[in-house]
Amino acid sequence: MFRYYECEKCGKKYFPRKIRCYCGSMSFKEVVVDKAIGSISTYTVILVPPKGFTPPIYIGIAEYDGMKILGRYVGDPERLKVGIKVELHNDDGTTTFSPIE
Repeated sequence: MFRYYECEKCGKKYFPRKIRCYCGSMSFKEVVVDKAIGSISTYTVILVPPKGFTPPIYIGIAEYDGMKILGRYVGDPERLKVGIKVELHNDDGTTTFSPIE
């Protein structure tokens, strides 16, 4: 499941939610999709992560429906490449990407 926000005035999509849209509106609706498929546009590997995380951590930006979304890649590191298709999830409060099998 993936949640994002859409301006009710102009239709621009955001994740995370903004306080005010570029059009000036402050009215947004929450959109929930069961399956959000995007593609990795860039990524990095964190070898010395913050306390509480086990290295390495794979962080990327996925493009989905015109949005660029920062999240953690949780699949096989050998498959992580720019352009691969991933499913986006944020139903537990964190944003993760898993590769499409």
